[in-house]
Amino acid sequence: MKIIKYLGATIVLFSIFSINLCFGQDKIKIGLLFANTLAERWHKDRQYFEKVVNDMGGIVYFDSASNEKVQIIQALQMFNRGIKVLVVVPSNGDSAAFIVEEAHKHNIIVVAYDRLIKNCNLDYYISYDSKKVGELQANYIIKQKHDGNFMIINGPLSDNNSLLIKQGQMGILNSYVSRGAINIVFDKAVKSWSREDAFNIVNDFLDKTNKKPTVILVANDDMAIGVINALKKYGLEGKVLVTGQDADLESCRQIVAGNQIMTVYKPIKPLAFTAAMAVMNIAQEIPVSDAVESVNNGKVMVPSVILTPFIVDKNNLRTNIIADGHLKEADIFGK
Repeated sequence: MKIIKYLGATIVLFSIFSINLCFGQDKIKIGLLFANTLAERWHKDRQYFEKVVNDMGGIVYFDSASNEKVQIIQALQMFNRGIKVLVVVPSNGDSAAFIVEEAHKHNIIVVAYDRLIKNCNLDYYISYDSKKVGELQANYIIKQKHDGNFMIINGPLSDNNSLLIKQGQMGILNSYVSRGAINIVFDKAVKSWSREDAFNIVNDFLDKTNKKPTVILVANDDMAIGVINALKKYGLEGKVLVTGQDADLESCRQIVAGNQIMTVYKPIKPLAFTAAMAVMNIAQEIPVSDAVESVNNGKVMVPSVILTPFIVDKNNLRTNIIADGHLKEADIFGK
């Protein structure tokens, strides 16, 4: 129902913007900074976001950073482009606070997208519920296997989502750990959201220990692919339950093959659509009616829009991922 509401609002706002442009008003300039575009999903985030902003009469200036220092430089360059709002997927949730404070000096409003920017006067935050992601992963696994050796491979600690995912996972697992049913044999946060880091971690673990994992809780799909590749070296693919997040194409294929048990799907269209709508409203000083929640970023309670993710496994790939238009059946099943 929320998507329908947004579509209706888009038609109305698009009409308003069309009238404004007919009278020669300048396009509203929006800055969009991504931490990186290596993972499959980020290309779609950008595509959906830019389309909505463009359709509503705005223009997006985009850049992506390989690290936090580069992102700060890119932000400073954005300030000279006359943007009204800056949307940021932070490379580092702590150091990006500098971007927020500098933006405010230029009267630019900052919206954190998908990842929280901490310890600053952040204006808005739009994301999925990352704690819920961890809960969904752990709850799903417990229904399959509630004992054995568990490995936990989380995202970088510089990303607040990693902390929330872990919090959600352990909220479910703690009681099983405390009574000895589950033995956490490995628990580590990677340096980056990459399959290479995840591969190296699991490969090194399997090379140096005789403890065969029963479950590997992996924070996202790109890392899950790295984990599966490491398991294949030891003939363990499909024998260890592997989780993920994002419903990337490769992971959906691995779910079909039986090498990954599930992923957590966070539909990109609603997130990008919500953000684009909110940003265009903010740029015109229109209240963001959907920012009904507040998230503590360590300094202030940030007005937030938090969406709910859900589980995808082999039983509902077609009814969710394919029916939603996220991926094509032929791409997943090879037909």
